[in-house]
Parts: sequence; structure tokens; C-alpha cells
Amino acid sequence: MAKNFRNAAHGPRAPQKVDMRLEQIVQRSPLLAQLAQQAGQAARLLELVRPLLPVALRSTVQAGPVEGEQWCLIVPNSAAAAKLRHLSPDLLAHLQAHWQAQRAASAPGQDPASALPTLPRITQLRLRIGSAQGQPPVAGEQK
Repeated sequence: MAKNFRNAAHGPRAPQKVDMRLEQIVQRSPLLAQLAQQAGQAARLLELVRPLLPVALRSTVQAGPVEGEQWCLIVPNSAAAAKLRHLSPDLLAHLQAHWQAQRAASAPGQDPASALPTLPRITQLRLRIGSAQGQPPVAGEQK
């Protein structure tokens, strides 16, 4: 009897048309749109600093979240974190120079809606040790 009830409640349904692309779904939800924007910003920041990273680390460093003027980089292990701690001043200087150039290039009085997406000002890097495969972190955060 319970099985019949389950079938009645969750029985076959008419196929739903799911023509919406992921972008359309994201744009319809303010929260998802904000998360997508933040993920895009973090990915663009990583592309800016990737050439400055040691070749061996370029494929393993992942972009983490941006919180205010702080950006988190996810690294695979403590050795990578130590190397990036030494490179942090160079990475920050590169990001700061890009931010300054971006500000100088923005035309005064330009309609903000027509402007290209700008990157946030980053004044601090945070390093987090985690897995390169997107699994949960294996150790605590490193500063």
C-alpha cells in the first residue's frame, strides 16, 4: 500500500521543457548571479597572477573567494603555501598595478552598466591548503 502511495505521489509526470541555459537560470536568481560574479572575479584574478607562479604550481593553485580586499588562493600542500608566501609581495604588487591601470582606464562619467566588469582591489592574500581536485581542505588555513 505504501508503495502505491509513493507511486501515486511521485508517479510519471509529463516531461518538462527545460530549455533554459544555465546562464539564464543564474541571472534569474540574485544569489546565484552574485555567486557567479564572485567566481568570475576570482578566476580573472588567478589568470592575472598565473604567469607569476612557478611553472610547477600553475596547474595546482586554485582561485578561492574574494572577501572585501582579501583574496584566498587554494594550494595543494604546505610547501606550495610556503613558496606563495614568499611570492605574495610580487603577486600583490601585480594585482595592485592592474587595479590602478583599470581605474585610470575607466572614463569619467561613463555609464557603469556599459563598463566592463572590473576586478576588486586586493590588498591581502590568504593561502588555504586544500586538494587540487576540489575536495575539502586537508589542513587549516595558512596566512
